[in-house]
Amino acid sequence: MCKVRPSQWDLAPTESRALKRAEAIAGRMQRSAALRIVADDETEEPESAALLGQLGEVPDDSTENLQGS
Repeated sequence: MCKVRPSQWDLAPTESRALKRAEAIAGRMQRSAALRIVADDETEEPESAALLGQLGEVPDDSTENLQGS
């Protein structure tokens, strides 16, 4: 069973930049994904998350928590 864990967090100013960074990481690692996470300005708690793209074999159940966010 393959579990997905963040090995590198990298903030990007735009969604397209996040996807380009995920592509670069995929060149060095087996898999990568780009996520959009929106947080409350005051509490910094996550309000929503969305999968922008994935490269390599990312298990289907790795994005279950993002569905409906």
